[in-house]
Amino acid sequence: DIRGLTLEGFSGGSGKAGAPAIQLNQVENAVVRNSSATGGTDTFLLVKGARSKDILLIHNDFRGIKTAYKLESGLAPGTVRSEFNVSR
Repeated sequence: DIRGLTLEGFSGGSGKAGAPAIQLNQVENAVVRNSSATGGTDTFLLVKGARSKDILLIHNDFRGIKTAYKLESGLAPGTVRSEFNVSR
């Protein structure tokens, strides 16, 4: 359980086929900015956990991935906001 996370400047992949570059579980009030995923990563961010909310993706480079983020079943569509990111 985390409240108030800031992740800035991340660059990497999952290291495991089919896994996201970043996974957040039970995280509130998070910002992921100025980050990117390496080639071969399908999903940048996976959000899990019923208490996850208020997650912002801003100024990230999503050109090398298929999906910016996925939400675990049951999470509200507004759990993640994605603004000013670069995509294909």
